[in-house]
Amino acid sequence: MKRIAICVLVGLVGIGISIVVLLQDITQKTNRIKLHTPKLAAIKDGVYEGSYSIFPVSAKVKVYIENKRIADVKIITHEHGLGKAAENIVSDVLQKQSLEVDTVSQATISSVCILKAAEQAMEKGE
Repeated sequence: MKRIAICVLVGLVGIGISIVVLLQDITQKTNRIKLHTPKLAAIKDGVYEGSYSIFPVSAKVKVYIENKRIADVKIITHEHGLGKAAENIVSDVLQKQSLEVDTVSQATISSVCILKAAEQAMEKGE
């Protein structure tokens, strides 16, 4: 019985370590992603769709460009786990007219996915 308990404990510790290593890797990759705002003056008025994913998070958005301004960003889908709060980043984008805004605390991966999806959408209008 003790052997079984020890085997189970060792297995659980191994799984825990694997999860920590995976999360650290995802965080490092997310921190290396560069964001830029395409030049609004070069984007034609219209609605542009973009998507982006960083395992296990993904986002699909529509960006509305009117009169060389970001009129709106609609999140179509957002597979987020615990990162739903990142959806609030849209208001910062609209206020600053830029994708270069602070990420939402405790929702960094989701924030970056939403911003990269918007970047890809806007690049389609250049």
